[in-house]
Amino acid sequence: MKEFENYIEKKYANNTNYFSILKLLPYALMDRDNKNALDFLKKAESENKKIVAYYPALDKINLSDYEVIGTIWDGLLLIQI
Repeated sequence: MKEFENYIEKKYANNTNYFSILKLLPYALMDRDNKNALDFLKKAESENKKIVAYYPALDKINLSDYEVIGTIWDGLLLIQI
């Protein structure tokens, strides 16, 4: 669990918006122990894909450019296709 948190803090702490989004990744993956979150993130990074939080009540984006990772409070976590 700490490995994922340490990884994102070390790599993304200066980008507070993206850091906040990445903290939601274990919830979207339903990964209580963060075992899959780090692998998922590293794969996304290696493929140069961004993870975004989407809140339908607030955001207007072209969903065809994204794949759903999972649900988060009031929205979805998405990854670029």
